[in-house]
Formats: sequence, structure tokens, C-alpha cells
Amino acid sequence: MIARRRYRVYVLECPLTRAVRYVGCTSQPLWKRLRQHVTGHGSYMVAAWVQRRLQGRAPRIRMVAHAYSLDRGRELER
Repeated sequence: MIARRRYRVYVLECPLTRAVRYVGCTSQPLWKRLRQHVTGHGSYMVAAWVQRRLQGRAPRIRMVAHAYSLDRGRELER
């Protein structure tokens, strides 16, 4: 049986207000994707939000859906 790649649709939430600030899709573990966002290896806008608004606090990451194709993951991301 061939293993299928699993894509995770996730949200980044403000740790102070829990407001959703970003929706993304990844095949990586969520902890790894969060680290990329926080260290500036993801979206520039997310990295700027973390540095400016959160004063070094990490956003919360939460999976909201999963898919077995990138197309479906992107569709759910919208």
C-alpha cells in the first residue's frame, strides 16, 4: 500500500485574543511550520506580526482540517 501525503489546514491565532490571523496549508508537522513562521522562514507578514504585535510571544497554531491532496488542501484553506 502506498502512503499518501497528508496536508494539514491550520490557523495561526493571536495568543492574547485568540483571533485568527492567518490560514495556511502544509504537509509538515505543525510544530515545524509554526517554528518557520516565528523565525521568519514563512510569510513575511506573519513574521512581522509576531515581531511587532506579539512582542516575541508565539502565535497559537491549530489544525482545522486535513486533506490527502494539495489541491484539496488549498481549497479548504480558502
